[in-house]
This record gives sequence, structure tokens and C-alpha cells, in this order.
Amino acid sequence: MEKNNVLASVSFLPTKEDYIWSRQACWRSVVNRRDILIARIAGCIVLLGGIVGVVWMSGSFPVSLYYYLAIILGFILCVYHDTVFPFLIRLRAASFFDTHGEQMISQNFLFGEDGISIENDRYSARIPYEILYRAYEDRNGFLFSTGIGEITYLPKRAASSEDCRRIHDLLEQNLRQNFKQEGVR
Repeated sequence: MEKNNVLASVSFLPTKEDYIWSRQACWRSVVNRRDILIARIAGCIVLLGGIVGVVWMSGSFPVSLYYYLAIILGFILCVYHDTVFPFLIRLRAASFFDTHGEQMISQNFLFGEDGISIENDRYSARIPYEILYRAYEDRNGFLFSTGIGEITYLPKRAASSEDCRRIHDLLEQNLRQNFKQEGVR
């Protein structure tokens, strides 16, 4: 990409927190809100059924145990996507970074009017906006899906607020429906 065509340039070395955020953002970018709602409703039904069973239908110990297990299962279904699953993602990402941290290499992103250039020690790629599969933005950074199963991330801490605004505007203008935002601004 020509230097005079560059609208924003960001270079960074990923940190542990960047990597953890990227794994959580990957999950949030593809999660289906309808499935979460269905799981919560099912959890509430199982939870209420367990409470009703304990209060009005408990008898012997094995029957009461089933109702208590239903209460626990219902509670887990209600809070799984908000607390349990993000915690598991965070734990796994932190563990991966601790064992593979030396593989995290510095990256340079160049944003122009016609595409993104991603450069690091291993490769250099020029990706026009037309073939960028999807982009996601939240309060911590940007995710770029360059293909199925191929995702790269850009933490906002590495960019100035002006560069973040330019990147946001470029993605919004060029990707339209393939640009998803959560908790931004």
C-alpha cells in the first residue's frame, strides 16, 4: 500500500490481555442472541420446576435430590452465557498465552480507502474491503475475519482515538452489514 494512500497505521505487540480479549470477542461476534434467550428461558423453567418440586412435592431423599439437581441445572443454564462460558474462555486463553506467548509476534496494520494491509514477521497480506469476510468492533478493539476460521485482531490500546475513529468509519463505509458493533461509543 502506498504511503500517501494510508489513512491509519497501527503497530502493536500482543499482550496477554489483548489475546484474552480477542478470544472473548471471537465468541461474542458469532454468538446467536436467540440461542442465549432460549437457554435462559429453559433454565428458568427448570429452576422454577425444581423449586416447586422441593416446596410442594418433595418426599423421599432421592426425589428431593432430583429437584435440587434441577435447581442447580436451571441456575447454570440461566447464567452460563453471561458468567460461566466467558470465564472458561478467559481461562483457556490465558493458559494458551502462557504456554505459547513467544509465538505472539508484532503486527502492523495499514488502512487505506481500498483495503487493509497486515504485515508481520511471517507474512504480508493486502486485503481489499470487498473480500473481507466480516469485521467486529467492541470497546477493546477490532476483529477482522479474513476467511472462514481465519481471524486477526487489533486492540484499540495500540491506536490513537483519531485512528480508531478513522478505522471505524472505513469499516462502516465499506463493509456495511458485515460490520458488527457492540458497546462502542
